Amino acid sequence: VVDSSQGIALLPNEGEDDGHDHTSGDGHDHDHGEFNSHIWLSPKNAAQMADNMARCLAELLPQHEETMLLNAQNYLVKMSALQQEVTEGLQDVKRRDIVTFHEAFPYFAKAFDLNTVAVINREPDQPLPPALLAQVAEKVKAAGNPPLFIEAQYSDIAARVIAQETGAKIFELDPIVSGQGGLDAYETAMRKNMDILREALNQ
Repeated sequence: VVDSSQGIALLPNEGEDDGHDHTSGDGHDHDHGEFNSHIWLSPKNAAQMADNMARCLAELLPQHEETMLLNAQNYLVKMSALQQEVTEGLQDVKRRDIVTFHEAFPYFAKAFDLNTVAVINREPDQPLPPALLAQVAEKVKAAGNPPLFIEAQYSDIAARVIAQETGAKIFELDPIVSGQGGLDAYETAMRKNMDILREALNQ
């Protein structure tokens, strides 16, 4: 087992209190841990993860060490270029405030200087209580109705309610968790997220 987060500054888990303690019948806490685990949504972090994996594999398979470390270095160059591309693509947007409905995007927001007004950190099968919906709606209004970002695998009911209450628009971002696609699937998804953000943040 390789801890691919080595060398990455981890962000604490944050989110609105959804009224649930996230415990099961065994009494164990199910709050996803102290730190946010979605580290790959920063190209710089993705490069560090690849390097961590390559170094461990090279120790286990020394006959392939040179190739693995070279591939990791090439991936670092590719991720550095992607980081620069997305940074430049988002540098001139009209606003930088966002609201997300899962804890997937703090690393992305930090990497590209976006301001997360609210994060709705919840289990996908647990509806948001009315008090929390009202609280988030007030935050959204106070921030000038920034765009609301949902993910395809989560229900959009809460987002639609808040959009109706505030007039904020809903957009969909890809947390890149499916593992499907070709070797450039990560770059393709990040560029699509950039295009969606440019549209959302320029309105």
